[in-house]
Amino acid sequence: MYLAETGSGEPVGVMTLDEEMVIYTAAAFGTIRELNIAAEVRSRGVGRMLIDRAIEHSEACGWPRLEVNAPDMPRWARTEALCERVSFVDAGPKLTYVLGATTQPDGV
Repeated sequence: MYLAETGSGEPVGVMTLDEEMVIYTAAAFGTIRELNIAAEVRSRGVGRMLIDRAIEHSEACGWPRLEVNAPDMPRWARTEALCERVSFVDAGPKLTYVLGATTQPDGV
């Protein structure tokens, strides 16, 4: 779990990150389970900072991919847009970031 705080220690964002393994990946990979940012600090880089930490953690673990669960898209449009700006790609009900790739695939 990663917690984003203000300079005075007030929590403004949280992200949970899990390791998973399924047959189709043939290797462990990371999944962002939750990514929540306080309304008053949205669009100020907090989400991007947390996603960057998830990517760094994934690289340190040697995971080949990092996924984020995608709930109902109309309610999740801002988070989806942030993930796509970081180069996650739509992979069905999830968005995926392929680590070590100079460009991201059109689909997984």
